[in-house]
Amino acid sequence: MKRVNQYVFYQLGSIVHPILTVEEGQSLPQSVWELNKARAWVEFVLDNQLFRIVVCQKTAQKLVEAIDAVVPRKTSEFSAIDAKRELTWYEAYNIRTAASEFETVFAAELATFDTYIVSKKGIYSTADLIDRADMAFDENAHTSLSAEVLSDFQQAGRCLAFELATAAGFHTMRAVEAVVRSYWRLALKKGDSVKSPDMAVCINELRKAQESEKLMNILDDIRDLHDRIPMQVANIVQNVHQFFRLLCFPEFVDANSHIRRFNLNPLF
Repeated sequence: MKRVNQYVFYQLGSIVHPILTVEEGQSLPQSVWELNKARAWVEFVLDNQLFRIVVCQKTAQKLVEAIDAVVPRKTSEFSAIDAKRELTWYEAYNIRTAASEFETVFAAELATFDTYIVSKKGIYSTADLIDRADMAFDENAHTSLSAEVLSDFQQAGRCLAFELATAAGFHTMRAVEAVVRSYWRLALKKGDSVKSPDMAVCINELRKAQESEKLMNILDDIRDLHDRIPMQVANIVQNVHQFFRLLCFPEFVDANSHIRRFNLNPLF
């Protein structure tokens, strides 16, 4: 997925549309830069790798060729154009016709582009959800989490932005489980050689070690829902909008506040 600057299409239209008015007898030296700019923008669209045009390729090439017939390729040659050089009826007609055909076909093809508007989710910026969901953590929490956990959180935010509830739930649960296991390892002073148990065992042993009962209850509720419907993670939150409660991740912030008591380096 890549972000597209829609202003590109506005610029293309604002530059190509004016050449629909070229006419016989128009001074070429006065029009050469305008025509050259239109040619350059049409070629930019032809060569663009982000959004490939298909249907209007021929009309785009026809417009380029119509301009090529009167405008040199090298801008250094523009000054050599006769000051009295004017467009002939045929030259002006070819440019107008090609530009009109390109506009018509390009407009039809734009309607087929896979362009969507991602609706804002609550108070969250769409750009932040897609690219910077991990910024929901404060600096202390951020430095206490591993790159893997942050990556899952980022993917959960992106999935939420695009309303992929199942995928958002999957990444959320994987991140929560990773934090809980790391919390268990640090709080109970388990060595790296000791394999961490599943989430339920981690929570029970943390509870026995007198860790925050409130936090354990929150994590237990999440785990219980996940265990009862493992193949339908999205049902944990029922729908995308309810998923906000998990995306805010109070359990992450709370868990990390406890983890920082041990004054250890970032997790993992």
